Amino acid sequence: MSAKNRYPNQDRYINLLTDFEHLFEVSEIANFSAQEQDAYENSLKYYRDLQNVVTTSRQEGIEQGRQEERLQSVKRQRSLLLKQLSRKLGDIPEPLQIQIGQLSLTSLEALGEMLFDLESEEDLRKWLNRL
Repeated sequence: MSAKNRYPNQDRYINLLTDFEHLFEVSEIANFSAQEQDAYENSLKYYRDLQNVVTTSRQEGIEQGRQEERLQSVKRQRSLLLKQLSRKLGDIPEPLQIQIGQLSLTSLEALGEMLFDLESEEDLRKWLNRL
């Protein structure tokens, strides 16, 4: 038999105990002297400020990670597209590689869709010059 079955009201008692502990803390704080209340409020303010800094830092870190992942994704897409173009058209000259390296994500996607329509390096050059 599990403890849950033996003590069916266990959660209720734990919640009551937690409530009583909270009430004792509140009553203890209410009995602080003015100096103790100031110290407590300053401590609480410091704790909340610290929590805000941690939360903000965490959110900024997550956003930075997302941005880095987007950049890596674009780099991988450029690399794959250059490999596909090289396979289809032969060696791609350095100036065209640089031009492709500077394309936006939208333009890279459009070039990826055009890949099978390109028959020569000249077709690629014309397509890039239209941008």
